[in-house]
Amino acid sequence: MRQTFARRLSANTAAKGTIHAASLHFWGFDLLRFATLLWLLIYFQCDSAAATNSAPEPAKLGACVGCHGKNGIAIIKSYPNLNGQNAAYLELALKAYQSGNRKNAAMQGIVGMLSEADIRALSAYYAAQPAVKPAKP
Repeated sequence: MRQTFARRLSANTAAKGTIHAASLHFWGFDLLRFATLLWLLIYFQCDSAAATNSAPEPAKLGACVGCHGKNGIAIIKSYPNLNGQNAAYLELALKAYQSGNRKNAAMQGIVGMLSEADIRALSAYYAAQPAVKPAKP
């Protein structure tokens, strides 16, 4: 017959005067094994979540790398960093350059060659790059 946790706890306390982690059981699991299992589940879940957040390298990435870098950190300080930006924002900005609502001759020339699928892929890729805080001058 199974004893409830409270009964075992009070029996252990009364018999020994102390409670040992190895003697505490929850539905057949001792605390140490339970904590280890929980830690492993959290560790591997976080690891797989990080892997799924990375977007594949888009085919047209070469059009952006010259100014914004492969990892989204701009090569020239006056150009914006794209790493870690919101994907929806990047997509809207690229579409605005494409339609002419945002003016920049270089961007309009490059974005003019991109399809809607290319814009989505590039936006997702740069949004998935880790954001890096700029160094203090």
